[in-house]
Amino acid sequence: MQLLKYPLTARNLLLTQNSNNLEITFEGVVHEKVILQNFALEKLDNLSAVGKILFNEPITISDSFDILKANSIQSTIFNKNTVTFLDDLKNNVNGFDNLADVINGQG
Repeated sequence: MQLLKYPLTARNLLLTQNSNNLEITFEGVVHEKVILQNFALEKLDNLSAVGKILFNEPITISDSFDILKANSIQSTIFNKNTVTFLDDLKNNVNGFDNLADVINGQG
């Protein structure tokens, strides 16, 4: 999926699992929504080699966000200066000190 409009970035990306569908919206942006039917949140991870979302900045696929799986016991996010999405279960996850980490929960 290629997103070319500004300011559609990983930092304002909002993901909502609605039944079997994944809704993609952006904080501060109205009237922009993508619905991926029969698509689970944890399958969206944007790895550099197999990225699923191309934002307008940077203009190449990058590992700009991570998604923790529902059964994850991870206590720290994977990468520095990225956006991390959690599920709607009880999570206890920390970012890194003095960096630009964004942690978004569901539910």
